[in-house]
Amino acid sequence: MQWFETLKDNRDQLPYQSLFLGGLFGAVTLLLIFAAHYTAPIIDLVNLNEQKAAVAEVLPNVHVSADLFDHAESIEVDGEEYQFLTVNDEQGNIAYQVITSQVEGYSGEIKFMLGVSSDGVIEQVRVLSHSETPGLGDKIEKIKTDWITSFHAHSLENTPIWAVQKDGGEFAQFSGATITPRAVVKGIHAALQAQQVYLKKRAPQTETGRE
Repeated sequence: MQWFETLKDNRDQLPYQSLFLGGLFGAVTLLLIFAAHYTAPIIDLVNLNEQKAAVAEVLPNVHVSADLFDHAESIEVDGEEYQFLTVNDEQGNIAYQVITSQVEGYSGEIKFMLGVSSDGVIEQVRVLSHSETPGLGDKIEKIKTDWITSFHAHSLENTPIWAVQKDGGEFAQFSGATITPRAVVKGIHAALQAQQVYLKKRAPQTETGRE
């Protein structure tokens, strides 16, 4: 009968064990909530500083106000989302814009940012994040090569073919990694087209049909 008594004792302890585990789970949950509450502002600040640094790279010679990120706008064009940060001149007209978007690369999403004038001429482009193959596709990073700087001064008007050289364009591809630069060229081209959509929506509508 000893085994029966042992089983009975263990059975009687089950509610206490469940209560203990429930309390432990609750304490861990509260700790995680507490940690998330106090670390979230720090993470947001780090992300903001990284974005400011990127803006300084894509608009290297342009003074950007501290409240630039407070007036971000987003539009969707052909299923892709584009974020616009606008730098106005002294008269309040658009002088430059920073466009952030993403495009599908070889190994996943490539997020990029470009600074462009109101005339649609690119200042600079930077890749913000990607998961492309090290030693091949990661050459889109400025720290690895200068390839990303080749978009400087290009626009829809002065660049009729937005493609890598292998596809008849003027942008170089990487040896053994054509898909990645091809994707970036495609993404930047689409971003410039999105700017035209944005500017058209912002342009004042001329009244017609009035006698």
